[in-house]
Amino acid sequence: MLHQQTAKQQRESNPLDIKQIYREVAPSVGAMKLPDDDRSKSHHRTNLDEIRPSYGSAFIFDSERGMIVTNWHVARGQKELSLKLGDQTIELKLVGVDESLDLALLKTKDRVRLPAAVRRGDPSKLEVGDMVYAIGSPFGFDNTLSRGIVSGPPRSINLADRPMVKLIQHDATVNPGNSGGVLLNERGEVVGMNTVILSQSGGFQGFALAVPVDLIERSVKELLATGKTTRPSLGLITSSTEHGLAITHVQPGGAADRLGLVSAVSFSNRRGEPDFRDTLFITEINGVPVAEQADLHAALARQRGEPVKLGFRKGPKGRAFELTISPDEVESPNAMALDECMQTRAKIIGPSCEHIRLVSEYKPLTSGDIRGLLERSPFVAVVTSPKQGLGRFFGGRSEEKVTVHVDRFSALAKLVEYGRGIAWLERGLEAAGFKKTEDGKTLRFERSVSNDSAMALFAVLNSLAHGEEPSSGTDAMMLAIPGVLGDAILRAWGGPPPQE
Repeated sequence: MLHQQTAKQQRESNPLDIKQIYREVAPSVGAMKLPDDDRSKSHHRTNLDEIRPSYGSAFIFDSERGMIVTNWHVARGQKELSLKLGDQTIELKLVGVDESLDLALLKTKDRVRLPAAVRRGDPSKLEVGDMVYAIGSPFGFDNTLSRGIVSGPPRSINLADRPMVKLIQHDATVNPGNSGGVLLNERGEVVGMNTVILSQSGGFQGFALAVPVDLIERSVKELLATGKTTRPSLGLITSSTEHGLAITHVQPGGAADRLGLVSAVSFSNRRGEPDFRDTLFITEINGVPVAEQADLHAALARQRGEPVKLGFRKGPKGRAFELTISPDEVESPNAMALDECMQTRAKIIGPSCEHIRLVSEYKPLTSGDIRGLLERSPFVAVVTSPKQGLGRFFGGRSEEKVTVHVDRFSALAKLVEYGRGIAWLERGLEAAGFKKTEDGKTLRFERSVSNDSAMALFAVLNSLAHGEEPSSGTDAMMLAIPGVLGDAILRAWGGPPPQE
């Protein structure tokens, strides 16, 4: 007996005309209007993940509750957020953040009538070759439509030292400003949020990645229920070495510790090189070889909520064995708190990366601020100065206090990659004139420096954080002589920064 399909069933099974898709979805996708900055005068971008663009996209996730979704890199660092939908501009407030998805959840400040929320599809049903459509605001031009195909299998990448998994690869044309916009299937359902392009020219080169909407739905549900997100954790800190992925620390009380795993790196030999005889190496996860930390993090994210089978090796050439571990769900770092800190109490003042952050505080940083910074980089150098801004280096000589905070276990993992250890770091900081004022899980070192030598000190700290000896054996000693290295370092970095 034949059953007549309902209109909904026909809609879900049959592709829609591209014009119909645009008419239905475009009203629910808007342009993020952010305060202009100097970069808004140029449209030359390297990719969609640049911090603080002057425009972006967003879409209506829940019209009844006034919920809007965009990329965190679009909303981050902004004191005011608004969305242009058609001829209306809607003021927004930040509700929650999931850095693992580059996701920001926003809500309308006032109760307003919004268009219908986007219909959401199933990204797991996408196949390579399927037609997809993108709607967003490239270069600030809202409601722009493009089309392409799913051009590869789901991808995992390591972006800003955090894994992003199950990303949808497609070749629909997207450019800076499409960040936070939608990727649609042939039925006009949202299957992803456009987040990244990989480009050597700054423009679209046929390779884009979108965060799948099922991961967005799970994250939004978690944020609305608890105000925070969680991530899977084995309770291990690892380091990529020439022998493989070494476990440098087993966190007390974590999933691995409860199973009785023990691993250590010693530095007992005469040359101070790491000794891996008592070190466990992770060789595979669920039968797939693991080469570096990003592989492990990506695999855990893909297996979210499920036990994983890990392969281990004792020492560089020791015996192999397997264990099944159920990861814990631990609270993710508080991105909103760190963003508030960097807006109101401090700012980055020099080259920073996953190894080290150089920060100038203009209001006292709290212990929570320091913890938040150390969750991103194991070395944090904080400068306290009576003068503010980079212009202080050129406004007359003054004394500044530099405090270096080090997360012992995360720093060790970074240093082991270069054949170094914490004792080597302490000797280097002592040679640079620092005095250790706190020991334990977090190390703290302090010294004063004249502002005309501060840039040279930063160069030394940067070298130490990357496991490198300072460029000259006399650098640390010369830091005590005002101006000796400062001018040379500034010339190497392309001259002094502009006055503020």
